[in-house]
Amino acid sequence: EDAINFDRFNQAYMMHTSTSPLYAICASNDVAANMMKGESGKTLTDEVNREAIIFRQNMRQLFNNYTNDNDWFFKPWNAETVTEMNGDKVNFEDASVESLMTIQENWKLTPGDKWHGFDEIDNDWCMLDPIKVSLLTPGLDDNGNFLETGVPAALVTAYLGRFGIVPTRTTDFQVMFLFSMGITKGKRDTLINTLLSFKRHYDANADIETLLPELVASAPEVYKGLGLKDLGERMFKYLVRHNPSQVLNHAYSSLPEMEVKPRTAYQFVVSDEVELVPSDKLVGRVAANSVIPYPPGIPMLMGGENFGDETSPQIQYLKALEAWDAEFPGFEHETEGAEIEDGKYHVLCIKKDAL
Repeated sequence: EDAINFDRFNQAYMMHTSTSPLYAICASNDVAANMMKGESGKTLTDEVNREAIIFRQNMRQLFNNYTNDNDWFFKPWNAETVTEMNGDKVNFEDASVESLMTIQENWKLTPGDKWHGFDEIDNDWCMLDPIKVSLLTPGLDDNGNFLETGVPAALVTAYLGRFGIVPTRTTDFQVMFLFSMGITKGKRDTLINTLLSFKRHYDANADIETLLPELVASAPEVYKGLGLKDLGERMFKYLVRHNPSQVLNHAYSSLPEMEVKPRTAYQFVVSDEVELVPSDKLVGRVAANSVIPYPPGIPMLMGGENFGDETSPQIQYLKALEAWDAEFPGFEHETEGAEIEDGKYHVLCIKKDAL
């Protein structure tokens, strides 16, 4: 029964499995293509865009109401001023849904606009997808600097999960929701009410054991007796102290040295000339497969690339994940290509004598 290493097989399976060879998705695509034919497709597309836009406007109105009273709320990540059908400039929340569904300029990331934070972006380079709605939690200012207090998005996601609401992506201070076909006013309003409920519980510092009983049961020595805000403040202080997002940015801004091509690295996996290496021994080692943090779901290290020396930002990021996981069990990050053993991240590397 030990003839095939499960983790090794699983890694190979995930590499070869995509949306292409899955017959269930192929069949679903055929059904979807027929549903989108003619006017029915336009109607379905318009409906999902409309629901997402109304949700964004409702959230912005709530954000304005709370912040006008020096309170906090979730802020939708999109342009704050847009163009109306008659050419007038209006606040996003006051614009007609028709203008936001029609005028493409309203969704472009324009150089000089402060809301998106990309100072050096090229003009006409990219735009937001209206149905991928990102909400910002308090914690960072417009320049990406930490505020005095904040609400970590991981805690919001954990709370939403209790009600079967699963965001498509969560970062330190951002939660993204994907509006898809079939989203109704009822579902949209349920999400808003659940976010309002989170805020109410957070401000009241409600007992975590009541709100997230499974979390407390999984690590009572860490969470028992804490309130929701207590945990949020503890997480925020950790993020300020360690800034894991900045560590990840450094990992993506450097280009590791390639020792062998990814294809060659995989052949070492096939021939079983690989071994799991813990994070504290990755200096100078060559990865056998890609290491992919989620989010963003982009390889920070490809198979065949060398981790580098002691200053390697890729190694530093894995160690940052270890520290977070130890501090906040139940809030672990997903990193494809890395395995956790005894609280330490391990990466499959090519054996030294095989290179």
